[in-house]
Amino acid sequence: MADRRSSWQIYLALAWLVFTVSFASWWMVLGLNQIEQIRLLVHETTVQLDRQRRMMIYEGISWIVLLFAGGSWLTTLVYFEARRSRRLKEFFASFSHEVKTAITSLRLQAETLKEDLGNQSHPSLDRLVSDTVRLHLQLENSLFLSHERDYRLFIEDLSLDRLVQSVQTQWPQLRISLDRDVRLRADERALLTVLSNLANNAYVHGEAKSLEFKAQALDQGQVAVEFQDDGKGFEGEVDSLGKLFYRHNRKSGSGVGLYIAQDLLARMKGGLQFLPNNKGFAGKFWLGGKLV
Repeated sequence: MADRRSSWQIYLALAWLVFTVSFASWWMVLGLNQIEQIRLLVHETTVQLDRQRRMMIYEGISWIVLLFAGGSWLTTLVYFEARRSRRLKEFFASFSHEVKTAITSLRLQAETLKEDLGNQSHPSLDRLVSDTVRLHLQLENSLFLSHERDYRLFIEDLSLDRLVQSVQTQWPQLRISLDRDVRLRADERALLTVLSNLANNAYVHGEAKSLEFKAQALDQGQVAVEFQDDGKGFEGEVDSLGKLFYRHNRKSGSGVGLYIAQDLLARMKGGLQFLPNNKGFAGKFWLGGKLV
């Protein structure tokens, strides 16, 4: 989609160039014709009309040259900017893939080391695993943010219970539960990112110990999933949540995670709503689907 948008920018610049140069040429030809007709009708002012005719030619040529130069410069600028943007996205995608691979490998090695050490408590190792999960999620959010309208969704029937269990393995410090399984029409990677951001928000910002999901059927083949954690909740305005880079205080996050969750759900023909609650952080999201 980014390449398509860049192509349209180039086409618009070229169209502007052709239109303005054509319009200037038409204006000059029309003016010269009018002067010639007047000169033929009025013989006594031939010298003055010849002077105006030369002025019209010089001004018209200057205008056409300036328009052509400006249009050419604009078209060239758009072309090189589009090429630079495409190369930057290709580099970022390649770099992110390599970093994600390294982070995943580091997390697996840390988890393997924990298993080898047995049931003993290792706070440093637990913190390492938690940090790799958060770093992986932040990188995933950055990828979605940089390719906000370029990522193609693959909508399929997904088991919410399976995805919740997958998120639970990434956040063992947080007890995540779902009251009943549902089948949702969604993109797996996108929905997993949504759930991971909700878990990250509950554990990191809310300091919660548990996160509960409850599903209920809606009209027109949709399912609403309410979520509630037992953390310290949100003290600011609920309507401000989901705004990109909005901070209600110095210690709050950048808002990228909730913004990405809201955007992805909207693109999957669903939605996300945050609810005021005094016992933790709460809200609900909805998607097409059915109860199992």
